[in-house]
Amino acid sequence: MGGLTEAVAKAKALAKIPAGESVRFKHFPKSKSPWEALSEMFGVQSEAAQALVMLGGVMADPQAQAVMRRIEGERMRSEGAVVLADQPMF
Repeated sequence: MGGLTEAVAKAKALAKIPAGESVRFKHFPKSKSPWEALSEMFGVQSEAAQALVMLGGVMADPQAQAVMRRIEGERMRSEGAVVLADQPMF
């Protein structure tokens, strides 16, 4: 249990670096959460990125897709369209 000085001294000893030789520190940025990375990539807040990913997961669900097809069919009917099948028939 030591501080930074003791840690550097031990690292030097393990790496066979003379005790009197100076070393440089390299600071790495704090790692980002997946949401922070997405938000930075797309220029949105991390909460919005998380919501988009969750929404994508929901929309990939076959039951959600069936509901969306039904809603679309009802929307078309309300606009006067005649919908014979809620999904294309092959």
